[in-house]
Amino acid sequence: MHCSMERPLRIIKKELRQKMREGLAKIEPALFVQRGKALAQRMREVPQWQTSSTVLVFLSMPREIDTTPLVEAALQEQKQVYVPRVEEDHLRFYRILTLEGPWELGLFGIREPFPQGEPWQPQGLVQGTLAPPVSEETSREKSDAPFPKKNREQPQVFGEDCAVPFQNKSRGRPQALIIVPGIAFDKEGRRLGRGKGYYDRFLHQYGAFLFSVGVGLMEQLVPSVPVDEQDVLLDLVLTV
Repeated sequence: MHCSMERPLRIIKKELRQKMREGLAKIEPALFVQRGKALAQRMREVPQWQTSSTVLVFLSMPREIDTTPLVEAALQEQKQVYVPRVEEDHLRFYRILTLEGPWELGLFGIREPFPQGEPWQPQGLVQGTLAPPVSEETSREKSDAPFPKKNREQPQVFGEDCAVPFQNKSRGRPQALIIVPGIAFDKEGRRLGRGKGYYDRFLHQYGAFLFSVGVGLMEQLVPSVPVDEQDVLLDLVLTV
């Protein structure tokens, strides 16, 4: 979807974000838990989940699909599981061995691991500084650092309740699978976040090492998410 020249992209995103928040607020909390169980079952059918020994996964906040069953499934399958912690303006993922914690409350009241654990670091990455802070609300057009672009085929629709874009064929086998939150997704792998840019920065830096899966309720799948040519596309979108 190309934004109108008369209206800034940040305004279009803000309006869609507000519309989605209002819609999610009307959904019964129990449904997020119920759909989380269905998501874990469906995720186990995804080939990249089956072959990945390492999973990076967010811990849900209110009005997000419950990822607890996903974490439990990964731990049961003896995968290495890493969950995010906000450190200044970026995310860092730390390994967990159980859902029992210990945790501390971070941004938005989300459970976060303490930083004493083992951080995820892709093999073969040249050490360097993190990508500069960038907010979805303000700055992609102002950033000099290009976001990675993926050569993609046309996406397929996998069932009535999930959209599956093809994996990017131009890179090697990813080192890990990352579960990405969002407030809206479309069938082209586009994602609308909450406006802080944490996952955009993370995927900008590490996306070449990861197979990215956006997850949510089927109500979060929209005809088209407003993006520009620099946005990072997800490898797969799974809604239930």
